[in-house]
Amino acid sequence: MKATRTARLYAVLKRMRELTKAGVPFDIEYISYQEKAGVTEGVKKVQGIQLRTGMSKAHSDKADVLVGYIRDGKNRWFYLPLLIKFNNKFIDEY
Repeated sequence: MKATRTARLYAVLKRMRELTKAGVPFDIEYISYQEKAGVTEGVKKVQGIQLRTGMSKAHSDKADVLVGYIRDGKNRWFYLPLLIKFNNKFIDEY
């Protein structure tokens, strides 16, 4: 039985955490979305990132799906369900 997309996303997230812990940067692609404004800037490709501490559930009801990362010394976020690729492989390939 094939894993669902959600299961694959969380497996990829686990791998991202492992790489971050080991100090190994990785690449991702995701669809951007600003919920409050209701706009997207399309697909974002970011290279050489590592995860950072996420948001507390006390601060957001989306804490389980908003993933924090660091790029060029700046704190950024992506929405896990909109993740398309990890290290140049589509999520559905995992």
